[in-house]
Amino acid sequence: MFKGLNPSNPTYTHLAELPAGSWAQIMGKGTVQSTTNKLGKIYKAAGTTADVPTTGALMKNLTRGKGVKDAFEGVKAKKGDYPSSIAPGYAYGQEPLPMGEATSQYGALLDAALWGAPEGMRDKYSSQTGGWGSYLIDKWASKAMKKPAGAGKPIYKYVGRRLFK
Repeated sequence: MFKGLNPSNPTYTHLAELPAGSWAQIMGKGTVQSTTNKLGKIYKAAGTTADVPTTGALMKNLTRGKGVKDAFEGVKAKKGDYPSSIAPGYAYGQEPLPMGEATSQYGALLDAALWGAPEGMRDKYSSQTGGWGSYLIDKWASKAMKKPAGAGKPIYKYVGRRLFK
């Protein structure tokens, strides 16, 4: 996409520091193709016009986006899908995330969504700084430990809707 770009170029450094993979997962529609296409669009916009997704758009998709929903809730098996032996009723490879993976994954997505926010906001809501986001993720995890994967309120709804009412 950007021929001749190398690590000594400031544009390379800028692009390398973006959490574009997480942004693509947040903004995508849940399919591999959608996530890959969104990733390309993010890098193209960041490299050509320095545009990156807004914190507001990322947070909205983090609480309601189809890609996030499919990642955390799983995708129910349809007729002809190979069924999962790990989580019956779900398509193979698209099972709901277990509690430990969900907390880790959601924390990373939350921090990526807050990447462009002012420092005070990042400190308040981040999962890394022990902020409100970290507290809510821990609170959700303590409830989720008592339930099988896919049961109960998904982490993105529980945490996201409490963080940004």
